[in-house]
Amino acid sequence: MPSVEDDLGYSPAPSVVAAHNIPHLDRSLNPVSHDFDSSSEYVESIIVFPCVLLALGILSLFIYHFVCCCLVCKCCGPFICVDKITKETKNVTPERVQSIVSKRRLAIGFFFFFLIGLVVSNNMFVEGNKFISKGSDEVVEVLDYLKGLTSDMVDQSSTLADVVGNMTDSLNAAVSDGCTSAQSPIDMLDIVQDGSDSTADLLDDVPDAMEDAKEFFITYAEDRKNEIMDITYYVGWFFIVLYMIGIVCRSKTYYRFLIAFSGLLVLVLTFICCVEMIVVTFLGDVCMEPNTILLDELADSMGGVNDPNSTYSMVKYYFTCEGNGPLDNYITTSFNEANNLNNTLYQLITNSSDINAEDACVDNDDLKDAFATMPDVYNILDEFFDSISCTPTRHILYKLINNGFCEYTVSGVFTIWVGLFVFSGVLFLLNFVAGILYQYFDPIMWDIGSKPIASLIPVDNDDDIDNNNKVEEFENVAPPLSPNSMEMVKQNQVAPL
Repeated sequence: MPSVEDDLGYSPAPSVVAAHNIPHLDRSLNPVSHDFDSSSEYVESIIVFPCVLLALGILSLFIYHFVCCCLVCKCCGPFICVDKITKETKNVTPERVQSIVSKRRLAIGFFFFFLIGLVVSNNMFVEGNKFISKGSDEVVEVLDYLKGLTSDMVDQSSTLADVVGNMTDSLNAAVSDGCTSAQSPIDMLDIVQDGSDSTADLLDDVPDAMEDAKEFFITYAEDRKNEIMDITYYVGWFFIVLYMIGIVCRSKTYYRFLIAFSGLLVLVLTFICCVEMIVVTFLGDVCMEPNTILLDELADSMGGVNDPNSTYSMVKYYFTCEGNGPLDNYITTSFNEANNLNNTLYQLITNSSDINAEDACVDNDDLKDAFATMPDVYNILDEFFDSISCTPTRHILYKLINNGFCEYTVSGVFTIWVGLFVFSGVLFLLNFVAGILYQYFDPIMWDIGSKPIASLIPVDNDDDIDNNNKVEEFENVAPPLSPNSMEMVKQNQVAPL
């Protein structure tokens, strides 16, 4: 037997499928079924995996900040500390300079790459908010439709009451003229009106309730939601600008505080991502077959599966359009009595049956007026009961649940979660790169490669004095003697210099 979703032609959105495919694990970290149910095992299965990621995220933050503390204390290893050149550095070779320049450029490249990643993930909040707004628009449209529908039904009931009132006046006038048989049509009119009134009484407060629901929804699902998303978006840009200011100012102290503050933000975002991942997984599982799951849960909570007059039977009827509707009795009764009324009036006017109509009833003008009004009664009843027929109501439910909630709202929540997850991860990596990059903020380390070494590392004065002494000593050394001079020295003819 096809499901409700198959019958409606529903197909889950890609984001719903992706959310449904998030791993479901038991306590032993073994994969379990992704199908939704209300058992405690299912709830556990959508919590375990996010908690594992949360633990790994907290561990990564701890290790990173431990390394940062070691960096500040200058007790870190070569995997995070960079090769530094200072004024006291000797033997600065071209190869060493080239290595420093290459690593600095690599750090700057990764810095801006992750900075662009923050911009992209921050804009995902905007896209997610657009999806949710589409879902909100669908809900508001449904509420407006229901308000207009129920208002029209209440108005139709009131119009029918006016028509029935005029017909009753005409029939009473006929009774006064001696047509006592007209009392029977008056009783039939009461039954017709009662069927309409009973339905209208159920709907009388619905238009105001729909308007209140619409105002509440616009206030909290639109205005408040937009305010929160705007704040989130600007906070993301705030941190992007802070990092850009840091690389322009090249202040080590500024970056140390920024790294610590961003680390706290990453920790908070990690907790939020964990909670939102649980919500996204739940919504993805539900929206794979939203109508079937809703009916199953209503059957478990309300009961009355076999009771045609139960709330569950009414909801199921409007989801499936199978079986008898909850208002079928009102419809059948109203139309049957309208048909009886129409036949009785015709027979009284024409005296065409054995109802023993008085002579005062035949060709009675008041009865003719009442009979002439019967098409209006049929039209009102048709419009009234067509409004609450299954097909339009079913499409409204589809628009509300499948389109408004599952297709747009869940897609928006999923997109925001992905954006938040990426933003948190990229911010963590940006912090890691910043912990390396800010070590190049010393003037020599930043300018090396673009300026001559001699202009960055001045020669020490003591070294100048030693070099000058060596030059003078070298200049006072006698040049080598020629062979003749050597012979003269041996004969003591010439004193050696």
